[in-house]
Formats: sequence, structure tokens, C-alpha cells
Amino acid sequence: MNNEINYNDNPFSIIRQLPVRKVKITDIVSKKNFKEDTIFSKKYTQYLKGKLNLYATRVMVDYIQAGFYKRVNNKFKLFIDSYLEKDVNSIINQIRLGDRPALYIYHNINKSNPAKFLCPDDIVVYEAYKRLEIKMVPVFILGSPYLAEESSLEMQQFTISKKNYISYVTSLHTFETEFTTTLIGTTLLEHNKCFTIFHNKLKEIKEKLKLFHNHNIEIMHYHHTLYYTLMRSEEILKSIELLFNQNLYIDAASLSRNLYELMLTFYFDWISPSQSHLYLQIASLASKKEWDDICNNDLLKYKEHNLSEEQIRNLYKAQRFGFNLASNVAEKARLFPLAENFHSNVYSFLSKIAHQDISITTRYKSTLIHGDESIFNKDLEDNIVRYCDIFISQIVIRIENDIGIK
Repeated sequence: MNNEINYNDNPFSIIRQLPVRKVKITDIVSKKNFKEDTIFSKKYTQYLKGKLNLYATRVMVDYIQAGFYKRVNNKFKLFIDSYLEKDVNSIINQIRLGDRPALYIYHNINKSNPAKFLCPDDIVVYEAYKRLEIKMVPVFILGSPYLAEESSLEMQQFTISKKNYISYVTSLHTFETEFTTTLIGTTLLEHNKCFTIFHNKLKEIKEKLKLFHNHNIEIMHYHHTLYYTLMRSEEILKSIELLFNQNLYIDAASLSRNLYELMLTFYFDWISPSQSHLYLQIASLASKKEWDDICNNDLLKYKEHNLSEEQIRNLYKAQRFGFNLASNVAEKARLFPLAENFHSNVYSFLSKIAHQDISITTRYKSTLIHGDESIFNKDLEDNIVRYCDIFISQIVIRIENDIGIK
């Protein structure tokens, strides 16, 4: 374990992928007596050719059936690929290090089986997640995301040349719900009791994450990113408490906006750890104009490969979509399950406070005559606590489902 603290504000110093190595195709040995899932092979080939999109999201591992079905004598028969224990243990170590390999899945064709999805090709990874008791796992759905219970990022494969392919996030699909998570229940408690509940839960999940993380080799920073989110939530919450103690509720509301933005960025990253961080890193370094310049330069290269106008137009649009999603609060809010209505109602109100909108003056108009204590903020106190409950619970519950047993 490296105990040296290295301060570096370059977002690309955050390592979120294992090293990629080139190997000769002749060095790759296939299993003997391998049972091929023709449905999976067809879908994945269609994806590689750009004819079928996949959807990056999270799915409860209990909703996934390992293996695939084939009809034998007019009945469905389940086939599950064999695996070696050493391979499962290797993936377990990899996950505890901070990797979150995605399972490639598609909709279950056997309606008598309660599982929503089939996982024919990633049995070792599936088994590792099951043993670690990680409940919500990253997946790529080949086909439609309609059975997913989280929002998803639609991804498309593009052909640039005969030997050059690239995949981009091209759209998002929101899983909208009117229900939210809560740590305090439907009845609001005294504010100080609520803050104590929030702090205790954040502390609990931080400790679970520390125990789960493999500290032997530090080369990946996904767990560090999760820990940052928990710690930053604590810091904002402490600041809100201090302002509550001084009856500065307007300023506390402004800080709850920071907590909301933290939750949105976390959700975008959590949905697809292997994809989202790339867009977040680029958006952290480049302005919109700088990214537009890069895209325009790429556009000239695409034209050299004799791509059609439609192909070039789609590539151009795809390059911008992920960047805009990572850099725009409103776009990330569209991805979040509470969706745009929640965003328009809550965020617009909090933004008015943060930007000193003239409408906030109405809360102070009685103070000149009736004294400074007559500021109108009674509605804010309970709302801020409720906002904190929603934002923090959305974070901690998902992180808790993303870390397993040691």
C-alpha cells in the first residue's frame, strides 16, 4: 500500500480503467465444447455493425439468470458455461480494487422463468458479483431498456474506417418514478434529529466502503470517487447545520443546491462506471468551445474516410451528446429518475436563491419596518431538510447496493 499523498488536480489522474494490452489473436485460446448462444452472438454482432444499440444501466443481480435458454424437444433447456475458481477469485479481487465490469445481457426468452434478463457470456463476472453480494450491477442491455428500473445511456457503435470503430453515448432513457427514497420516513422529525440520521448513515456507508476496498494495490479510483461523494455530502451537510444554528436558512438553501448537483453527477457516473467518467473527465478540462473545435477537427478526418453525409452528421452529433450531458446540470437532471418536473420545481427555486434573484427580495420586504428577525423563511426550514433527505438517501442507498461483503 502506498501511503504517500499525491495532490494532483488533473482529472485524468483519476484512474478508472484497468490497463489495456494488445495480444495476438493466435494467442487467444477458446474453450473446448463451448456452447454458443446464437441469440447473443447475433445481437452482439448487430451492435458491432451499428445495427443494434445497447443500453448502459444498473440492474438488480437477482433479476438476471446466468446462462441462456435453447429449445430442446419443445422445452426450454438452460445452458450455463463452466468456469474456473481462480478466474472468479481474480474478478473478485478486481472488483474490490474498484473495477465494475459490465455484464452483457438481453431479455429472457423463457417467460416461465422469473428472471428478466439472461447473461450468457459473463458467467465469471456474474458469479463474482453474486459472491460479493453486490446487489445492483452495471450492465449493457442488448436491445431495449424497457425492463430496467434505473435510467440508461443509449450507446451506438460507429464505423470510421475498415479498421477503426468507436462507440458513443447517443441518447438517454429516463426511468421516471414519482417515488423517492428517504432516511427519515414520511413524518418529518426535529431538524437536529434528522441531521444526526443523515450523518450516521453517511458514516456507516463510508466504513463499509473502507472495509470492502482492496487496499493492497492502488491503481483504480472508482471507490475513491464513491468515498469523495460521501465525504462531500458530509461537508455540505455540516455547513447547512451551521447555517441552521444561526437561522441563516436562505444561505442553507443555497448550499442544498450544491448537494443536488453532487447527487446528479454521482448518478451519471454510477449508472455506467466504465463509460460516464470519460465524459466527466473531458468536460472538466475542456470548455464547450474547445470541445467543439476538437469535434470540428474530427469532422475533417471523417470526410477523408469517405463516410456518407448521414454517417458524418450522426458522428458529429454523437460526439457532442455525451459532453453536453456531463457538463450540463439540466441534462444530468433528465437522466435522474425524479426527472425534469422535480428539477424544474426544486432546482429553479434553489438557483434563484443562489443567483440573488429579485424574487428573493419579497422574503425581506418586512424587515425594514418590523426588524431583521421578520424575514420570511419558515417554509424553507422543512424543505431544506426534506431536500437533504432525498439527495443523501439517493446517494447512500445506491452506494450501499454497489459495495459487497469483504
